[in-house]
Amino acid sequence: MRRSGSDRSFGFGFTVAEHGWATIELRPVGNAAGYRWSVSYLSDALGDFLRASGDVCTGRRPSAIVTWQLEPAVVRCQLQRAADDSVSCTLSVAANEMAPSRTLTSFSVPGEQFVAEVLAGTADIDREAYAARWPAYPFPDDELAALAGGI
Repeated sequence: MRRSGSDRSFGFGFTVAEHGWATIELRPVGNAAGYRWSVSYLSDALGDFLRASGDVCTGRRPSAIVTWQLEPAVVRCQLQRAADDSVSCTLSVAANEMAPSRTLTSFSVPGEQFVAEVLAGTADIDREAYAARWPAYPFPDDELAALAGGI
């Protein structure tokens, strides 16, 4: 994960992995270690997160929930934009899609910092490797552009 701020600031990373998986990293405010999950290629993990982030950061939707498939467990990331343009994020985990979630953490980030960190965390993704390993979903360039125009 590219770290543009201090170890106590928000961070995001996405790495294309082998054999049907990618790694998503989220470092909540005040948590230098952060969270790291191997997410399945059965869903558009990066595209879903970028669409939700763009929708919330541009004000198209006040909140959005992204679900990442860990097979069989799931991680849910709920994003919400506040009146001061900050973005709150609640991370929860469940044993499967139908099971109740357990909250891992909740934090808030200034909107501009959220956008900058997500863009930094996606800047080095190898698009050829992404296309080769995630063939069902094209690289989400339009979603990145929409997010870049946010807050």
